This record gives sequence, structure tokens and C-alpha cells, in this order.
Amino acid sequence: MVNYTALNHNMDFIMTNIFNEINNLSLFSQEEKNNLISRIKTKEIKGKEQNYIECLVRKKEIVLTPEETVRQLYLARLINDYGYEISRIKLEHAIHFGREVKRADIVIFEKERPTTEYIVVELKKDKEKEGKEQLKSYCNATGASIAIWTNGSQISYYNRKDPNYFEEITEIPTSSQTLKDILDEKFTLKDLIIKDKILKEGKTLKQIILDMEDEVLANAGVDVFEECFKLIFTKLYDEKLSNDDKLKINWKIEELAGDELNDLEYSKYLELVKQVDDCRFRCLEFRNKGETDLELKKRIQDLFDKAKRQWKGVFSDDAKINLAPSHLSVCVSSIQDIKLFNSNLQVIDEAFEYLVSKSAKGEKGQYFTPRHVIDMCVKMLNPKAGEHMIDTASGSCGFPVHTIFKITGKLFSNTDIPAEQKENILKIFGIDFDEKVVRVSRTLNLIAGDGNTNVLHLNTLDYDRWVENTKSIEWNRVYGEGFERLKELGVTRGNNKEFKFELLMANPPFAGDIKETRILTKYDLAFRRDQGRLGSHEFQLRPLHPHDRSPARSRRQQDVQAVLRSGRHLQGLLRGLVLQALRVLLHRDADHGRQVSRLRRSRSTSARGSVFLQDEQVRRPSDLAHRKPSRLHSAGVPQEGNAQQFPQNRGRTSGSLRFPLHLYMGSEDL
Repeated sequence: MVNYTALNHNMDFIMTNIFNEINNLSLFSQEEKNNLISRIKTKEIKGKEQNYIECLVRKKEIVLTPEETVRQLYLARLINDYGYEISRIKLEHAIHFGREVKRADIVIFEKERPTTEYIVVELKKDKEKEGKEQLKSYCNATGASIAIWTNGSQISYYNRKDPNYFEEITEIPTSSQTLKDILDEKFTLKDLIIKDKILKEGKTLKQIILDMEDEVLANAGVDVFEECFKLIFTKLYDEKLSNDDKLKINWKIEELAGDELNDLEYSKYLELVKQVDDCRFRCLEFRNKGETDLELKKRIQDLFDKAKRQWKGVFSDDAKINLAPSHLSVCVSSIQDIKLFNSNLQVIDEAFEYLVSKSAKGEKGQYFTPRHVIDMCVKMLNPKAGEHMIDTASGSCGFPVHTIFKITGKLFSNTDIPAEQKENILKIFGIDFDEKVVRVSRTLNLIAGDGNTNVLHLNTLDYDRWVENTKSIEWNRVYGEGFERLKELGVTRGNNKEFKFELLMANPPFAGDIKETRILTKYDLAFRRDQGRLGSHEFQLRPLHPHDRSPARSRRQQDVQAVLRSGRHLQGLLRGLVLQALRVLLHRDADHGRQVSRLRRSRSTSARGSVFLQDEQVRRPSDLAHRKPSRLHSAGVPQEGNAQQFPQNRGRTSGSLRFPLHLYMGSEDL
């Protein structure tokens, strides 16, 4: 006897799974996915439930596998949106490699020559990344000029120029267009927003650079970092030139969205962008428009030269794009459909971290701080307009740029910063000793700060020798104005040891030994019996103003030095400093007894030093005085007997609580 209840339940389970799989295919609209779902049939074959669908081309029912799902969705788009006749489409088309025969998922034949392959499509199931090389081999074997790769979430279009080079193109022609029509098409900022690969296809700039390396850069005989940096720099400038068009798009979106502006989903936003009239918009220049490779290189070089004149100090005046014309053509096609001016710098940072790491950056203990960590720190310290802020190990300038964002409300959005806010931006500084990273950070900071920057190429620890940099005409030309603004904040004229900053945010490098006695003798902090002295962390405390809002100051410095002189390791000290700083900020403006976050460290060896947040009642100083004694007490740090012995809250005016460092370094809380 058939159990229909169980059978129906099983069918519902199967259909739910297939619906979820289809809805995860972000390349397709909900309407496209709903049309596919309406065609699905479930059958029981030999006691097993399977999903079937009638193929649009083969006109027979077939099993709906994950890869077949992507094929049927894309077939519907080729037929309905692009207008290709079913008679021109063939599935599982045989492609011969000598005696070996392989099958192409979809092939579209030329209209005038119905036996000549025109477009080859390679399909993969969702999240699968392989198959691009196989696709290119199919095109080389058949002579097809257009290739398409998709997994239902991402898609790539290629124009086969010759067997060695496949250039990415923005779109494929419809049945009534030619490839030249696509390459010559007017392309504005509106089109870039609509076709942005990062948001539309889920690609990242790093992935695209990796693909460029596979295509041409690995064997191009050039410095990959330098050439990619030049192209990104040039494309940023091209987008910046369309600033007026960006403002027009924003105004139109505000008008169309009305009260729903703040709750717009990305798909709805794109629908509104499509309604913008761009007939008078500027055409973007950083594009492969189908001209010869030499003509393209001349046009991109001219654009690069203009960018250098606009944003000085990143490249030398005589810098040239060294890629061969054919290689440049491929690279331009690869990144032309990425919108670099976005609300989060993660897109560019991830790519630059990869590029800089190719120059052994990680060996110096330098890594780009994750943007969510930077966001957290900036929100906690809450910089105010008019305050002076510095990052003494600025790297890619994450802390300074996000401080600019916090003050101005704008971050990398290709919109002008009001004149009255530019003065506040010039109170934000960054210092780093790595010349490549300084150039990256100056690029980001120049754009975020609308043309001015205080990012300086200096060795933070060797401040006595800064004056030697000023003797260089070239250094002064690039960094002179920013250095003069820094000197104005010095505590003592002519002395670069101490400065008057209200805020300091930094993630200094933790690897690499400093062995120069001349530098080491300047520092008392961070003494280690086994490895000598390390000074970068002491310098982090020195630029602070006596009335700063930083968690590390005055009495706290004395507590730190006492712990260090006891011979404890620097890592434990820094962890304690971070914990104390976070506690002070979490307690700030909090009433006693209110639920706030308390910090605890993971006990697992795999997460040593990690900080986790747990809810707990705020403890009064009197509560802390009765805690288990710290493990550091035996190291010679005096114990506090009761709440009255706590040092007074000095150096801050925000009403935050202030406790000795060593009370936070016991085994219970660390």
C-alpha cells in the first residue's frame, strides 16, 4: 500500500531544495527563476523522486541537475533577451581535438554561415570556478570569436583576438548586433554602475588581477605591482572625471525613490539608475573601444599622464606604462567594468595587499588591517571635526581614510568634500617607511581627501633623521607640505620626538628585529632580556597631546613601563593595553549596573590573544579590588589593596573609569 502522506512530504522536501538552489543563482532575476520553477515536474522513477524539465532547445524532458539548471536559465536569456533563434543553438556540440572528442554546453552558430561556430558557452554549477581554460580551447578549436563562462552567480564574456589572447568584453551582441557594435557603444558612468562586475557578478579586483596574471602579466616581463597600480590609478582618475554625472545620478535617484531612499535594495537601485537619462553624460575613457592596440596604448598613456598631474607625488613625472600594447589591451578589458569608487575600500585594499605581498611585504610583519577592525576602532574613538589624528604605521592608510569618512560622512564615493571640511581633513596624518605602501596610501588618501594628503614616507622610529629627508628636493616636492603641517604640531620646535595629537590609531608591525643601537638607545619601553629592545610601541604613546582622548596616557605609561621592566613579554603587555583601552571606552558614559560588554580572552591555543565580547554587569572598582591576585604581582608590580588606592582619573575629561593595567592581566580575565 502506497503511503501518500510520506510521498507528498518527500516531494515537498525535494522541491524545497531545488527552489533554494535556484534562488541562490544571483545572476538571474527573480522573474527568470520563477519561470524556470513553473516548468519543473517531479516524477518517481524506480521509487526515487527526480526533478525533470522540458528543454527549450531539445524539446524533451531531461533530469534537472545543478548544471542543467544554469543551462536552462541561460538558454531562456539567450532566446528571450538576446533574440537568438533556437535553430541557431546547439547543445552538447561535439568539438574535435584530433581523435579526442569533447562536448560544448551551448554553441550558437553564425546567421549567414549556419555551420560556423560564433559563440561558445561553458556552464558550471553554482560556486564552481573551473572551466575557463577549457572554454578557450573550444574557441581555439572551432574559431569562435566570442566565449561565455558562467556558474549562475558569476559570468565572464571574452572576445578571442587570437589563440593567445582573450579580451574580456562588457556584453555580447544581440542577434541583430555585431561585436563591433558592442565595442563602439557609448559607455557612461551610468552604464558602469549597472554593469559593475563586483556587485553584479560577485567578482573581486583581486580575482581579476589573478586572471590577468594567468593571461598575460606572468610572462610580460614587467613589475606586476607597478603596472597594476598604474592601471588602477588611471581608472580611478577616469571615474573621478565623471563626478558631475555621479551627482546627477544621485539627484535623480533621490527624486525617484522618495521616502524609500534609505531602504533601497540593490536590485531596486539599479532599476532606478536605468531610468536616468545619460545622453549628455561624459563617455568613460578607460575602455577598450575596438581600436588597434597601439591606439589604445596611446590613449591610456595620455589618461595616465593627466592623472599624474592631478594627483602628484604618487608617480614620477616621467613614469610610463610599460606593458606591451597587446598585453595592455587585455588588462584594460579585464578591469574596465569594475567601479572602483565604492563605499568600502575593501575592494582595492584586498587587491593591493596581494600585489604588495608579491614584493615580500609580509616578511616585514606588515599586513593590511581588515576594514571591519578599522571601522570598529574608529567608531569607538569617535573622532570629531577639528581633532588631530595620526597613524604612525599607516600602511594603506585605513585608519586615516576611515577617520576622514567619520568626520565628513563620505568615503570613496566620488563626491566632493565641502570646502569647510577640507581644513579638518588636513589635521589627519599617516607615516610609513615602506615606499610602495606609502604610494598606495597616498592614492587612497588623496582621493578621499579630495586632493590633499598628510601621508609621509618616514621611518617612525628613527625620528632624529627625519631632517635628512628634507634635504632631498624630490622628497620635499612630494611630502614637503604635509611635513610642514606635522612640524607645526611639535611640542618643541626642531624636535620630532613629541607631537600634540588628540588621537592615535595604529596597527604597527610585530615581526622583524630592530638591531641598530643608534635607534634602540632612544627607547625605554618594550625591553626584553632575550631579544633586546623594540621601540615602535613606545613611539605610539609619544605623539599624544596632554589633553588627548586616547586610552593610553600619563599614569598609564608609568604602569606600562613598570610591567616591562619586570621582564614580562611584550605580547602580554600589548594585549593588556588593548583590553584596558577597550574597557575604558566601553565604560565611557555608562551608568553603573548597566549591561555592557566585558572582554575575555579565548583559552584555546589556536586563538591566543583573540578578544571576545560577553555581556556582564559593569563592575565597580570595589568589586575589582577583591579579585584573584594577578600573575604579574610576583613580578614586582605593587598590588592595590582597595578601591581607594586606585589612581585618579587624569588626562581625560569624558568621565571614563580608569584602573591600573595590572588588574586586567590576571589569569581569570586574560
